[in-house]
Amino acid sequence: ATVKGIVLDASCKLSLKEQSTKPAAFIVAENAGTVSGCTNNANIDYTRSSNLRYRQFGTIVGVSSGKVSDCHNTGNISITIPKLDYEKGNGNNYQHQTIGGVVGAFDAEAETVAVENCTNTGNITFNFHGVSADELRPHMVIGGVCGLAGAEYVAAKSTEAVNNGTISGCTNEGALTFNYE
Repeated sequence: ATVKGIVLDASCKLSLKEQSTKPAAFIVAENAGTVSGCTNNANIDYTRSSNLRYRQFGTIVGVSSGKVSDCHNTGNISITIPKLDYEKGNGNNYQHQTIGGVVGAFDAEAETVAVENCTNTGNITFNFHGVSADELRPHMVIGGVCGLAGAEYVAAKSTEAVNNGTISGCTNEGALTFNYE
């Protein structure tokens, strides 16, 4: 499938289910085709009240195994985790969260995955309370244009990670921030 030329203004809102582990985005949650020429100008402000589950956030695409090109984000992303029930050694409490200004993550096992000529000028912020940076850092991935790219995404699903994907001609001008309390 092809998604082309969608422009979202600043008044758009993204509603997310608390316990979902599905990718989230304004335009395409899971892309296996082509997304091109799309622009997001809306902010994502998400507060989670319970333990983290694996999730990919992007303003244009949540996770991609296809092509994303000439897409642009100006909206800010703010993810707040106010309280976590963290137990050392319990991997079920923290699972990877990936945030990208345009694409949350891409699946590098796919033969055609590419992110090309995309820009992000929005700021991306993770706000955490009740956990140290050292405990949380391995589970959170932020990228200006693409949150998680390549074999790392595949490694979470398979022991034989292969990177077939490319990112080219992309720029990030937004700030990337982790806040811990």
